[in-house]
Amino acid sequence: MTEVREFEDAELEGFAEIVRRAFPSFGLDDAAQRARYVARLREQHHDPYAPYLGAWRAGRLVGGMRCHDFTMNLRGQQVAAAGVGMVAVDIAHKKAHVAHDMVVAFLARAQARGQHLAILYPFRPDFYLQMGFGYGARIHQYRLRLTALPDGGPRHGVRSLDVADAAAVEACYARTQARTNGLLARRPGEVRQIIADEQRTVVGYEVDGTLRGYMVFLFRRGATFLTHDLDVRELVYDDHEALMALLGFVRRQADQCERMIWSTHDDAVHLLTDDPRDGSDEIIPHVFHRSSIAGVGLLYRVIAPRALLAACDTARFGAGTACVRFVIDDTLVPGTGGAVTAMFADGRVQPGTAEPDCEVRLSLAMFSSLLIGAARLERLVRYGRATLSEPALLPLLDAILASAEPPACTTLF
Repeated sequence: MTEVREFEDAELEGFAEIVRRAFPSFGLDDAAQRARYVARLREQHHDPYAPYLGAWRAGRLVGGMRCHDFTMNLRGQQVAAAGVGMVAVDIAHKKAHVAHDMVVAFLARAQARGQHLAILYPFRPDFYLQMGFGYGARIHQYRLRLTALPDGGPRHGVRSLDVADAAAVEACYARTQARTNGLLARRPGEVRQIIADEQRTVVGYEVDGTLRGYMVFLFRRGATFLTHDLDVRELVYDDHEALMALLGFVRRQADQCERMIWSTHDDAVHLLTDDPRDGSDEIIPHVFHRSSIAGVGLLYRVIAPRALLAACDTARFGAGTACVRFVIDDTLVPGTGGAVTAMFADGRVQPGTAEPDCEVRLSLAMFSSLLIGAARLERLVRYGRATLSEPALLPLLDAILASAEPPACTTLF
């Protein structure tokens, strides 16, 4: 039997030892580095929004993880979400279902706290897919020549930001979070921590005392000490003018920077630049110039489908009316799967009581991807990830369940 509970401060040193062996690249073999890491664990553990939990078997510590409390924009509605990170298992207990037991405990904790979605960055997507975590939106990494960026934005109002501007940055991000599917609300102190990081530079665009956009970036050394790339970690803006002002700032760094590295969920950035090529000179047959690389990252799991659908009274869905019975397959947590009926009308959803027009069968992972707007029902059916009892209704249901934008996320945890 696995006992999962919050660590006591004195127990975190044992977790650091597990992390040292589980992740050799962390460099914790050095005693001084390990002591600093333990001190950081204790500081983080006291964050009320993100404590560490350990797993014990027969009184022996065999693993640990960090649980996060978030608020997430789900199709325009703010819902409680739970994140899990730093999942580490003692190497002597691998393949013994320790990670399985910790994830189940994490989900139980989240459900008890009224959280509707579980999210994580996977070390292996296939491992968590089997646990009912569905794919989120892909990230696209662009490497754009600075001289190919737009250069017509306003210069006045662009300035460097520091911790004194934290409230303005928080307000700017909050406006974007309120209108962006998938974005997580910032927790107290998070913005200040980002700005205070000496490795990062933050610039913003201000008009009449209001910060209308900002960018967080790092300089990456190029082939020589005279050349660099500008690595954008966060780009938030209210409107076209703010975006053009920030990109104009980037372009003006062309005397010392060659390329802007930008990782974003936006798959249409090639429309922004005069030259979308990423500098690899790679040609994809027949003649397609490589413009970005893409990756699958953040995964999502609906914790309790019935509860989430009942809570989504203001979430936005597509036009059309239909009553749908979802038959969801989940073997990880008893009672999560099964049939749940939902009535979609006028762009809203409510638990259904009418006779269903159609039955959709799919795994919890695919249901999660579908509900958050990361997957289209038409594609799930095409690829055999979902089946419909009434195929003629596929165009209607696809339009209802589609999201104008896939879920975005810039929060690391």
